Amino acid sequence: AVLLFASARALRGPAPPALARRRPCVPRHAVESCQRDDESPRSTAEATTTSLDRRPRRRHGAAASSALETSRRRVVWGSSPACWALAASLLSPPGLVGPVAQAASPAAPQNQNLRSVEQETVALFERNTPSVVFIDTFVEQRDALTMNVMEVPAGTGSGFVWDREGHVVTNFHVINQAQKASVTGLGAGDEASMASYDAVLVGAEPEKDIAVLKVAAPGSVLRPVKVGSSSELLVGQDVYAIGNPFGLDHTLTSGIVSAVGREVQGIGGRPIKGCVQTDAAINPGNSGGPLLDGDGRLIGVNTAILSPSGTSAGIGFAIPVDTVRRIVNQIIRFGRVLRPSIGVSVADDQVVRGLAARVGKPLDGVLVMDAPPGTPGADAGLVGCMRRRDGALILGDLITHVNDKKVKTVEDLLNFIEELEVGVELTLTVFKGAVPNKEEKLTVKTVERGQLAR
Repeated sequence: AVLLFASARALRGPAPPALARRRPCVPRHAVESCQRDDESPRSTAEATTTSLDRRPRRRHGAAASSALETSRRRVVWGSSPACWALAASLLSPPGLVGPVAQAASPAAPQNQNLRSVEQETVALFERNTPSVVFIDTFVEQRDALTMNVMEVPAGTGSGFVWDREGHVVTNFHVINQAQKASVTGLGAGDEASMASYDAVLVGAEPEKDIAVLKVAAPGSVLRPVKVGSSSELLVGQDVYAIGNPFGLDHTLTSGIVSAVGREVQGIGGRPIKGCVQTDAAINPGNSGGPLLDGDGRLIGVNTAILSPSGTSAGIGFAIPVDTVRRIVNQIIRFGRVLRPSIGVSVADDQVVRGLAARVGKPLDGVLVMDAPPGTPGADAGLVGCMRRRDGALILGDLITHVNDKKVKTVEDLLNFIEELEVGVELTLTVFKGAVPNKEEKLTVKTVERGQLAR
């Protein structure tokens, strides 16, 4: 130790006065740096980072700059073997050197106390975060002074990878009115996962708040989410909401299925039927992210919350995955949603209630107002309302069931039909002329709504 001390003093010259007066005043992180230097050499920059991570308190402004500069000087001074010998000689007795060095760099503890349920949750999060992305949208605006066109941020949200072709699913309201969108956070453990990718809009369904984007990303970062089913969800089962709000990092919230079959007003004006209600927090920026079951399978797309303050109040809603799957597959295949139809016009619910009051009998169902010739409904035998020459109204057929499912409102009928594929036959139970004792069953084949316009 004396020889090493003499060598160090020869290298550094005379000891500073402060050091001579305060013999044991060696910075602790200098000793720690010496111990790390002895175990595995590191660069000055790495040592500086380690020192900053161990600061006991936070400083601001000039004080922070001074502390940073002092920390750098101390770590650089303590990053040579000669410094280690000097510190060891100053900290007498010699037997103290070993314990100090060992305490300076403890082995990284591994948490062995997690319960099995917690381990499963951690594994679920780590397994699915590479599939969840951050979506940033922009609009173009012209500067009033320079007349230059600039891209201005319009909004942010989350989304998830649907397949290995680069399709990304999100909410329609996330990209609504945007002129450009970028996707970040794809994959993990790859340089390509740190990149941002321009996204193009493949198609959208505003009435269900679903949009499909596509990115030209390498296959190494495209990790599709595992798709489950929402038809057999039960109230009380565990669910997990993952998002990437504001592009900072992935977040995980957990809860249970609070209710099923909820109705949420969509951005297109029509209600979204069959939504999943959960108490898992869906915070701003999580819209468009996946809602997963306990096995990490997609069961819904987080879309809305019910809150007077705008933050999570324990009432969140997700679009059921069965609806999402049907819409996304149609958008990917056709670029739009194919809407099946039977080609008839029906009366509004308020009109039906008014007619029921006038005729003095209940009209529980959907009243057919018009069945144009050549439409599937007319070909099946549906008849609309008519007026006689004297002005009296003759009621048309009243649809009460679709495939043996009760129909009470127009929205019920539309939802039942739109859940079907184009070209599928369905069975309608009708009261001919809205007379209950004249019940008939008619078979109708759906067609794409666009074909009726042509």
